[in-house]
Amino acid sequence: MVASSTACTDTADREGQVVLADGTTATSRVTSVSGTQIPTDRTITTDGQVVYTGGTYLLPWTDGEPRLYHWNPDGGTSTWHLTDQWASQTSLTAYRLTDTGRVDPVTVPVVDGAVTLTAEAGSAYVLYPTSELPTPVDPEWGQETAVNNPGFFSTDLSGWNTHGNASVEITDRGNAQAVLGEGKSSISQQLRDPENPAANLPAGTYSAWAWVEVEPGQTRRVTVTASGPGARGLDGTGKPVSASIDSSTALNATASDEKHRTYFQRVRVVFRSTGKPVHLTIAADKGSAPVRVDDVRVVPFTPADDPAPTAGTILFEDFEHVDTGYGPFVTGSGNAGGDARTQLAERHEPYSQSGWYGINQSGAVVPGGKLTDNVLRGDWSLMANEENNGLILRATSATLPLQPGHRYRLTMDHQTAFADTYSVVIGSDTVAAPPQEQERERIPLPQARETERFTHEFVVPADGTVPWIGIVKTGGGRQANLTIDDLRVEDLGRVR
Repeated sequence: MVASSTACTDTADREGQVVLADGTTATSRVTSVSGTQIPTDRTITTDGQVVYTGGTYLLPWTDGEPRLYHWNPDGGTSTWHLTDQWASQTSLTAYRLTDTGRVDPVTVPVVDGAVTLTAEAGSAYVLYPTSELPTPVDPEWGQETAVNNPGFFSTDLSGWNTHGNASVEITDRGNAQAVLGEGKSSISQQLRDPENPAANLPAGTYSAWAWVEVEPGQTRRVTVTASGPGARGLDGTGKPVSASIDSSTALNATASDEKHRTYFQRVRVVFRSTGKPVHLTIAADKGSAPVRVDDVRVVPFTPADDPAPTAGTILFEDFEHVDTGYGPFVTGSGNAGGDARTQLAERHEPYSQSGWYGINQSGAVVPGGKLTDNVLRGDWSLMANEENNGLILRATSATLPLQPGHRYRLTMDHQTAFADTYSVVIGSDTVAAPPQEQERERIPLPQARETERFTHEFVVPADGTVPWIGIVKTGGGRQANLTIDDLRVEDLGRVR
């Protein structure tokens, strides 16, 4: 494509033209566009030279280092007359832009104030004066975190120690993620001080996790482990702290998540560091099912303060110091189609508590109309606010591992604005492609506008399915809200 260099001489008042303060002029015959349309039928000139036409451009950029950006959606060759700022250059250096930086430098001569560029379809380019080429900057993936290259944006496993068949793939969404292939494979690294990468992870309590997906429909044990001379369990023991899954059956239903509608979920360990070396390992046992890993994180953490611990407690959550998400819950499949309305609610009296202004069933805001508390105890609770119908929250085999043939007791405090709007669900997944989610029990929550304690016992069947607990929304209406707190699950032992 050859771009015209004719200067725009129309007035700023002419229909179909916009003139900016610096004299840049945009001209188009298009009078309206839809909200999903990307209009390219326009011409933009700067200093009397065309910088954009028909979706192809060579745009001067003045923020920071002087440079030009080039895009040709169909690829091919185009000729551009440079603006006054650039026409005096003798040559420019063009780089193709990639996810990992500038590559493939090509020197482009400036002839009579013009350049001819050849572009690949779907690739963007940046051009600099050949006499003023910038020094490449190390992106320092994971800078000021405890993990080097935590999201694999380097498109390789730099920063990680590898064993077996480990690599990085680029997804159809353009995201880089690690893959543990056939055979016993792992990636690991020593954790570091975020403020001083040459030093060990400082003493303290930490939550560490990776987002993991075992190929749907297949099984393979994957374990996340914190180990080394500096790793301690919360009970003070020095043995490695680990968490494992065998399959990925919980749909990622968070609409804003890059992993939306995959089966990636968090696998987390909580440990104490003494200040000596701590190693984080993500390992897959022998097997052929691909295991995908992404977004490794390590953050300081405060465990829940259990006011009444029991010998059988395997999970207690007071929602006071959740590291991310909803604590032991993930977004349920009923919310896969849009944004959830569940939140970690913070106490802000009197506005967050019952008795404040609220919306009645006619839609009117009335004094004293707020029916339930957003927070039941402490400063934080988990609240579902007029949620969508369907499964809104569920645990996974990583957040709540349940053993076949065992009896469990589930207790939680709750306020529920109306009866027949929310139920507790005991469910299980069948390992298949795609996984099959099923309810085994549904226990309706009664209306409770003062805090009540819910208790239910259940037995996990030994049928090869993956068990979970969850919350389902069954009815609507204004202020059809549910708040929960002090969630506890106890293992009562094997059923004889």
